[in-house]
Amino acid sequence: MSNILEIKDKVQRWLMEDKNTGQVSLLPDGYRIINGNVPVHITFEERDGEDPYVLIRITALTVWDAPMTPESQAWLLEHNNDYIFGRFAIHTAHNDKLDRDVTAVLVEHLILGDTVDPDEFLNALYTVAIAGDSFDDEFIAQFGGEHYIDD
Repeated sequence: MSNILEIKDKVQRWLMEDKNTGQVSLLPDGYRIINGNVPVHITFEERDGEDPYVLIRITALTVWDAPMTPESQAWLLEHNNDYIFGRFAIHTAHNDKLDRDVTAVLVEHLILGDTVDPDEFLNALYTVAIAGDSFDDEFIAQFGGEHYIDD
């Protein structure tokens, strides 16, 4: 049976021991690091069922207020397999300050937390972080949007 607290603790230990991680911040449901101008969140999800498990979700927050046109969506689909770890995802939510819906483009990857080892986790973390930081400038130049600024 999975224990989400044990998995969070081991991930925190790996983040603190790794010399390349930089500043690690605590989130209500995980951790955050900054890579270049891209915040990367590491969160945990416990899945119930006959054989329960814990997922580690690595999310690079890349483009904020991204225009979702047929062209930008086609571009995301065409480039979705460019990276070993991570796939593009979009998340739309209402922004109270702007009083409208805003779409963010993310790079996400899931790892099974019960069996992950430090090398697998850190390789996935840095590959997702680098992918998010390398693609955002190209997307913004071509379609618009802004670099994601994490509060």
